[in-house]
Amino acid sequence: MKNGSLFVIAVLAVGLGVLGAGVADAGGLNGQSSYIGDNYDYLNDAKTVEPTWTVDMSGFDPGFDLNNGVALAEEGKVFYLNQGQLLAVSVKTGKRIWKYGSGLKLPLVYADGKVYAASGDGTVYAVNATTGKRIWASSTKQPDIHQFTVTNDELISVSDHVYAYRLSDGKRLWKDDYEFPAFGTVTVMGDVLVERHEESGAYLYDMTLGLDRKTGKVLWKLMDIGEPLYVNEAKGTFMARHLDYIFALDKPEGAAVKTVDWRTGKVLKTTEYESAKINPNGKQQIIDSVFVSDGKIYLSFGIKVLAYPLDADPTAPSTKKEIYWVYGDNSNVDYAAGPAAGKIFFVSTNARSYRLYGVKTVDKAAVVGYAIDNPIARFDIVGNGLYIYQTDRKLIVMNPSKNRTLFRMDVPARAFGPTLRDSGMIVVQTRGKLLAFPEPAKLKEAQ
Repeated sequence: MKNGSLFVIAVLAVGLGVLGAGVADAGGLNGQSSYIGDNYDYLNDAKTVEPTWTVDMSGFDPGFDLNNGVALAEEGKVFYLNQGQLLAVSVKTGKRIWKYGSGLKLPLVYADGKVYAASGDGTVYAVNATTGKRIWASSTKQPDIHQFTVTNDELISVSDHVYAYRLSDGKRLWKDDYEFPAFGTVTVMGDVLVERHEESGAYLYDMTLGLDRKTGKVLWKLMDIGEPLYVNEAKGTFMARHLDYIFALDKPEGAAVKTVDWRTGKVLKTTEYESAKINPNGKQQIIDSVFVSDGKIYLSFGIKVLAYPLDADPTAPSTKKEIYWVYGDNSNVDYAAGPAAGKIFFVSTNARSYRLYGVKTVDKAAVVGYAIDNPIARFDIVGNGLYIYQTDRKLIVMNPSKNRTLFRMDVPARAFGPTLRDSGMIVVQTRGKLLAFPEPAKLKEAQ
């Protein structure tokens, strides 16, 4: 039987006589003493393998940070925190190479042979990734850091305000002069830092700032746009969804996407994707998410995804629209990820059906069903591999192009961080442990 196919091993018998002798009477003429529900299994000839190595991380509670990742895989090493120390192990063997510091916290970032971290009191550290020796420690205290970003000359650090440190010695260069605490996120665009956060007044609204990367001065402010969707380096612009459009009572359902000059904050263009026009007769009219990939803008209605050329007018008759969905307007699936590995991925929203689907981008109509047997905690497409983490503490490693399970692995938790890849190894982040195994040769051959 083909790998991943569904095999039903029991059926519901209606008459008690069919059940045969030995089944107890439930006490009524039509009663039954048995119930058969999700009583099936998947025949899967994929072997179960063990990880090459595991390391303990139980002295560190990642909280919700696990979703974004708590470890780094670079330079043939894995960097992570445990009991307040920064540690480096070999990605091939898991053997410890060095450890550094105390009282350190997330986030971590790697760049150009250095790992950056901060302590609870707000001291920022730069550590040599090869030796584990400290390069510098900041004299400035910046508590509650939640983002590091490295530019050519500066380490940008974000807490309630944005700070910049000189990469060579850790000297603080500036702190932004915005009048309110921000606790936002930063995207580097040339010599401008685009910082986005929420503010409260008569109502809660989104504020985006343009900061001078050299001085931290506020260059411009723009309300009610989302995270940057796409940055055009050549034109000096970025695209973002206009969030107020979602709540405007006098406008139809849909999405508005603004093109903004990052140097001035001026809105150069607004493109409206009106649901009734681009998705007529669709069961879903609310656009859940908007994303950009490979010169196209994608709009997810949950059960279906539409795609347009990035700079095209969606209402123009000549504009080509692509539609991705599973078996038509199926209300039991939801957009999950992609485009990746040549597919748009959907997951089943039926609590009794654990399915993952891939709709091929080349023909839009071909649907590939990936057989799983428990709810998905997360899945990652890394290189040519599909790594599916189930809530029953199973990892399924698949070749998505061939719809074939390569192997399974027991994992020690049911919550996971992003799958990492470095030096021919795959690293799994779980609560309390890291584990690793070689990237399957069949996946490397396809690259």
